Amino acid sequence: MSKKFLFILLFLSSIVELSYGATDHYENSAKLNTVVACVAVILIGIAIFLFYLERRISKMEKSLGD
Repeated sequence: MSKKFLFILLFLSSIVELSYGATDHYENSAKLNTVVACVAVILIGIAIFLFYLERRISKMEKSLGD
């Protein structure tokens, strides 16, 4: 059991180390801000679309319920 735990711990630590190295590279080249901005715009667009869709569905349910 301890060998599996040790393997998982080493695997996760290597992933974290690689991600920090990649983060430093992207921060230095200013690409990280661009990626964060794009993801934020996409998520905000999805949220607005879902809000709009929920309002339309509510209006349709009210009109069918009457």
